[in-house]
Amino acid sequence: MKRSFLICLLIGSITLGFAQSNLNNLKIPKEKIYLHQNSTFLMSGEYLFYKVYCLNGQTNNLTDFSKMAYVELIGSDGKVVFSHKIRLDKGKGQGDFFIPTSIASGNYKLVAFTQWMRNGSVEDFYQNDVVILNPFQTNQNGLLRASNDSLKLQNGPKPKSVDDQSKGLSFSLVVSQKDSQKRENITLKIDDLPENWYGNYSVSVRRTEDLGLPLRTSALGFEKLTQTATTNYTNGASEGSWLPELRGELISGVVLNKETGLPAANKKVGISIPGTNYLFKISSTKADGKFYFNLDRPYMNQEAIVQIVGDDRNDFQIKMDKSTSPDYSGLEFNDFVLTEEMKELILAHSIKNQVQNAYASTRVDSLKKIEDFPPFFSTPSHEYYLDDYTRFPTIRETILEVIEQATTRQKQGKQSIHVRVYDDNVETGLRSLLLIDGLFIQDHNTVVEAKAAKIKKMSVVSEQYLYGSEVFEGIIAMESFDGDFIESLPQLKGQETPLFRPEAQKEYYHQDYKYPERYKRIPDFRTQLVWEPEFDLTKKNNEYSFYTSDISGSYEVIIEGFNKKGRALSLRQVFEVK
Repeated sequence: MKRSFLICLLIGSITLGFAQSNLNNLKIPKEKIYLHQNSTFLMSGEYLFYKVYCLNGQTNNLTDFSKMAYVELIGSDGKVVFSHKIRLDKGKGQGDFFIPTSIASGNYKLVAFTQWMRNGSVEDFYQNDVVILNPFQTNQNGLLRASNDSLKLQNGPKPKSVDDQSKGLSFSLVVSQKDSQKRENITLKIDDLPENWYGNYSVSVRRTEDLGLPLRTSALGFEKLTQTATTNYTNGASEGSWLPELRGELISGVVLNKETGLPAANKKVGISIPGTNYLFKISSTKADGKFYFNLDRPYMNQEAIVQIVGDDRNDFQIKMDKSTSPDYSGLEFNDFVLTEEMKELILAHSIKNQVQNAYASTRVDSLKKIEDFPPFFSTPSHEYYLDDYTRFPTIRETILEVIEQATTRQKQGKQSIHVRVYDDNVETGLRSLLLIDGLFIQDHNTVVEAKAAKIKKMSVVSEQYLYGSEVFEGIIAMESFDGDFIESLPQLKGQETPLFRPEAQKEYYHQDYKYPERYKRIPDFRTQLVWEPEFDLTKKNNEYSFYTSDISGSYEVIIEGFNKKGRALSLRQVFEVK
């Protein structure tokens, strides 16, 4: 075992324990979140896109403090429409939400926060109004005055959509074609960009709606609003405080004694998230029976298996902490109402949405691939790719015939797999750690006679191994071809714990008309021409190209974000499609 690994493990344990027991002593800068959202008005069949920027409240720079953000859409009835967990990379994250026909028309609120921000007030969360219109439901009361039975006029000035910062800068956003044609290539360029404005930004190009919609907060407007915010959480941390997610996604629960119902201290708990890139962690309960896991790597599985480690595991039960939303009873909602003049516009917009969705299969976003990462243990002593050897029917036979560093044992009618760390005559009383696709198998008897045909590789660490305060007599880790070996273990199915999994990152589709004949017979009714959450703006990378659609009208180009010094940038240009 590498010494550096042990040091990291101990430091990680100390850090988490410190955060849990000494939160009162921490002086951590307050965080704030800005969301660049593509629109404040959406209809059923459209996407709400957003980019998360998490900032240090003291320096205003993007912060690497919290590793998770939470984005929620709240209805005027206080109910949560969706709740997303967003993995942050150096203070940045992204997500989207498809507006289904099950959501009623109405005024909604989009909010965003980190767990650490929950120690403050909901007023400190990012908040922005969103209007959703569902033309497929006859009940439009959510966008009507309570006393009216039909669409009525909405009086008052129509707000601008975003602050325009261009006039105060030495550089400008230039659109190559202010008057463009349908399916024409457009190029955005930042002229004379100075180095001090290099940074990571997000780009939205969307057709404007002349509906008197609620304002969308710009990065510049957000900077002005939050300049007077307090900078530190230095007090108020108590028993009910929210722990910051310093190293990754924080999952917690409590272990109870089945007989007494009391919390159980010093019990080891393991979590397995099986798959090709699996996660496996071991934690110990505190005096109050609580345990915590820090999941510091992305994963795709939506379920985990959480189990108590030890022969007495059946004497205890685990209760996982459920994710809860903040108290939104104090939120104030926008009072946008429909007007008679909107009927034709809404009807046309709805028809275009339906046509666009009918051809959705030709314009598909793709999930970003999770990079392969090595297992938690150091380079295994031995690796066996089973296709390089004679195949044997069962795992037991494969262990006996192929794996030199392991064997099987039988005690009281049950079989177990044992790694040879010492001479076979030496008995330490320790068990070997058995993992199959990251699934922690305590009862080896359940798998030794399982078919080995699905197993691709076996890795063996033939030395004692300390992991999460538990010492194992070596490790044998098996990988199936598809990372789904659990499907062949019916005795473990049904034991899964559903996870509130972070949203998968996407590569968004970009329409390309370099070969127009290829799309000649496919209508293009996009009103959202561009959503690019990752635009690294430098002098060498200050252009962005895209194609218009078949929909004429006025389009708005928005660039939002923060430079490397934490200064907000909000650029806006408008062009017409004839």
